[in-house]
Amino acid sequence: MTQTDPTAEQIEQYRRDGFLIVEQWLSDDESSARASASTRVSSTRWRGPGARRGHYTPGVTPPDRTRQLCNVWKADRWLAHVTLAERNGRFGARLAGEPACGSCRTT
Repeated sequence: MTQTDPTAEQIEQYRRDGFLIVEQWLSDDESSARASASTRVSSTRWRGPGARRGHYTPGVTPPDRTRQLCNVWKADRWLAHVTLAERNGRFGARLAGEPACGSCRTT
C-alpha cells in the first residue's frame, strides 16, 4: 500500500463519475491475505456485535449470485486493520474535498 493521496486526475474522475477504481491499492501479499480472510468470513456464521447482514448464506446462496456481506471488518482483525487504515479515510476525504482529518482544518 503506497498511494496516500489521490492525484488531481483521480479527483476529477471521481467527481465526474462518482466512483474511482484504484489499481494496486493493496500489495500482492495484502490482496492474497484479504482473499483468505474474506473466504474465512463468508464461509462461517459469525455472531455478536455488528454481526453481518447482507445477501449471502453459506451453503444456501447459489454460487452464481452476488454476495453482499456487511460489517465483515468486525469479524476478522486483519480485515479490520485494512478497512480502518488511516490512508483509506485520508484518501476518501481528499476525494471528497475534505480535510484529511475530521477534527482538524489543515490539509
